[in-house]
Amino acid sequence: MDAAAPSMTSDARLNPPPERLVLTLRHQLPDGGMELVGFDGGILPEIEPTRFIELTTNFSIHNYRIRVFDELDRALVSDDLATEGDSTLQYQVRFPTPLQRGHRYTLQIDAQTGESILDPQGRPQPEQRLEFQVTGPREKAPPASKVKKRKRRRHTQMLDQGSPFASKSGAQTWFVFGQPQTQ
Repeated sequence: MDAAAPSMTSDARLNPPPERLVLTLRHQLPDGGMELVGFDGGILPEIEPTRFIELTTNFSIHNYRIRVFDELDRALVSDDLATEGDSTLQYQVRFPTPLQRGHRYTLQIDAQTGESILDPQGRPQPEQRLEFQVTGPREKAPPASKVKKRKRRRHTQMLDQGSPFASKSGAQTWFVFGQPQTQ
């Protein structure tokens, strides 16, 4: 028997190869239940309009940042809650308004600082992007309201009878150095 064989298996047990980070995404249904979002290669998953999504990892991670972007790569405003356990991360995202029908969104997990997300052993993990679309036809934006232009007042209109600068006799009052003078 070779003496090196037992040490190789003991090294493999002490330093297992890094696991691949697996993300699971669920969204809240209109009836309050939760549904798993299926990310099956190449097909963009569709979800119901929701104000709440939940991300779960297969192991705990460190140095991460999770954001949701719209189609124009703008980060959405949200109220987030992270629950870090010994073996998983559960990250809840609440939006102030439901996600819009017909729009695409991207959930991105990347490094908060430095180059990469870290697993519990401090090994780097790649950033990930999960893209999905909200079911239904795209809602049309309401037409822009027309702003009513105000008519400009001419200087001569200020001198009419309703003006504070006109006297009852129709004479104009002029102010010179703060003292009223009548013509």
